[in-house]
Amino acid sequence: MSSAKGRTFTGCWPCRLKKRRCDENKPQCSLCKRHGDRCCYDVKLVWLDENIYKNAHGRYSSRAQLAGPHRRRRMSKKNLRSLISGSISPLSELDEDENDTGSYTISVRRLKIYDNAVDSVYGRGEHRNYSQRHVNWVLDSLLHRLESGTDKAAHRQGPFALFDGSRSKGVPSPAVSAESSAAQTYIDQWVNQEVGTLLWLQGQDPLLSNEQFRDWYLSFMRCNISIAFCHAMQDADPLKCVKEQCPQWIPLALTILVAMQGYTEELAAELSSWILVQQELQIWMLPTVSALVINSQSGQELCFCSKLLSNYPPTFEAQLLELQIAGKLVDQWRDKIIAQSCVSQDTTQSFPQLKFWQSQLDIFQSIPI
Repeated sequence: MSSAKGRTFTGCWPCRLKKRRCDENKPQCSLCKRHGDRCCYDVKLVWLDENIYKNAHGRYSSRAQLAGPHRRRRMSKKNLRSLISGSISPLSELDEDENDTGSYTISVRRLKIYDNAVDSVYGRGEHRNYSQRHVNWVLDSLLHRLESGTDKAAHRQGPFALFDGSRSKGVPSPAVSAESSAAQTYIDQWVNQEVGTLLWLQGQDPLLSNEQFRDWYLSFMRCNISIAFCHAMQDADPLKCVKEQCPQWIPLALTILVAMQGYTEELAAELSSWILVQQELQIWMLPTVSALVINSQSGQELCFCSKLLSNYPPTFEAQLLELQIAGKLVDQWRDKIIAQSCVSQDTTQSFPQLKFWQSQLDIFQSIPI
């Protein structure tokens, strides 16, 4: 009878975050060594504030599981009449004594009629959206309004006070400021929690391992990307969605996907096709170039990156990448000359290349970085 290894919770943090089976080798497990992650077995403490839903977002399968055991609140007929006043359904069946505070039960048919008269997280009437992404966005918007204190009544009555219970014509248009603020909150949380953790693990990357540059890179994403980019990156085929919805942010998507999935054949082809059509670089594209320089073994791609960086301003980040490129090309030409010498091939064309890139490497090493 074969004994299957059970689930453990003692793996390193990169394997736990990427949901990999860690072999728990120390000081560095084999998966972190293969993918160039920063292996870490330290204890991490997480502090919860009063807003447990915000901290536990994504860890519970249902709101009932998050809320825990609780007694079901009942509504009197009088309260229901005030809630659905103006509804298309008659309220004669609910007539009773004004002092009655007891609970009641209504049929499924009447509940559906009343449901059309009350707004919910899914929307109103025929314009309802039952996708989980829409529900999460509405809940995040409500939580932001509660925390910001823009609706004083909501603090006394709870989040459901934010829904208008009165019957109105047409679809109510939410406040633009609340929508934009909730979208920005969602972007900040996604960048800080998801992207920030992935980039922190890139200890092999010369740019992203620099804390100052990494903080600037995350700040750039928070200020410039849209919520459509966040949703596209969470799709089953994120790169395809980014190309269709946000083509200007393809370099950001490639950098995040390399950090998430590693340097796969598909991503290698996408990086190669992207870099070979570029005419100039911007500073927020440098992490994408860095991911290509670290993982690529193509001399053509490395030479093209060097050409682009030579036209870039001589910043710290650009000089660091040029140093990496020159070092890799020196190693490649040296290995090629050794291989040619072993089989008695002509090396007259290889030696000038080695000499040129060796001189470039000496120049970049002499520059104080």
